[in-house]
Amino acid sequence: KILGDKKSIKITNFNDLDLIKNFTTMKMKNYITKVGIGYDIHKLKKNNKICKNTKYLKLGGVNTIKSYSLLGHSDADVILHSLTDSIYGALNFGDIGQHFPPSEKKWKNYDSSHFLKHAVKELYLRDGRILHIDIVVITEIPKISTYSYQIRKNISRLIDINESKISIKGKSNEGIGAIGRKEGIAVFTNSTLSIRELDDC
Repeated sequence: KILGDKKSIKITNFNDLDLIKNFTTMKMKNYITKVGIGYDIHKLKKNNKICKNTKYLKLGGVNTIKSYSLLGHSDADVILHSLTDSIYGALNFGDIGQHFPPSEKKWKNYDSSHFLKHAVKELYLRDGRILHIDIVVITEIPKISTYSYQIRKNISRLIDINESKISIKGKSNEGIGAIGRKEGIAVFTNSTLSIRELDDC
């Protein structure tokens, strides 16, 4: 028994000639790996009075604590913003502000998952896929390890990828600077993508 090769094309009838013609005249597409870097930072505000209507501090689409809140035009989800920008970056597609300007009132208090889904949709339209996501959250509060599993699970659900492709870790700023003084939270994200592009030749 001789194993065949799926790349081999044989000519049996006239229809096969059309197949050969299409195959040789079209530009072949190859997958390339691209890495996008996302960064975002938002101010933290301490909520001295906590009541029933006090909103949770949301990270990665997950409710964390009520004692602090993040300030921003949308829901200020610093993790989803950083992740979204990392995907836009790999696509050479600008950033969140370019697609969802903070000057437009309709994005006020908007759910950041919408921004992320838009970036992923643009990726899929270009026949791309996500290979890996690495997220670093720099904050003194809350403790990221407490919520990392939930955040990974939620991001996995939002963009329909396996949780094993998502890494998230928290880092303290050791009391240094604005973040060390609990005045803000910053996030860096690297997204590794596979995208199919046309050959240059």
